[in-house]
Amino acid sequence: MTPTHCPHCGADMQGAPIPEKDREAYGGHTHGSRLIGISNGDSIMYWRCPDCKKNIPRDLAREGGFRTVNVEVKR
Repeated sequence: MTPTHCPHCGADMQGAPIPEKDREAYGGHTHGSRLIGISNGDSIMYWRCPDCKKNIPRDLAREGGFRTVNVEVKR
């Protein structure tokens, strides 16, 4: 299983393509991510798979190069 997949269910976390004209703003990435970032309001505490709803530790997601734009604030 590659780091672009959920370590729990194996779902592909690659999201929609980023338009070429916008890729520079996204660090050169070609696709978004389906991961959901769970935040305490200040920073991402952990990531969540949108398919199995299980949490993925921040460091594992960072090592895999995951990116996300979906953030839920948990207080």
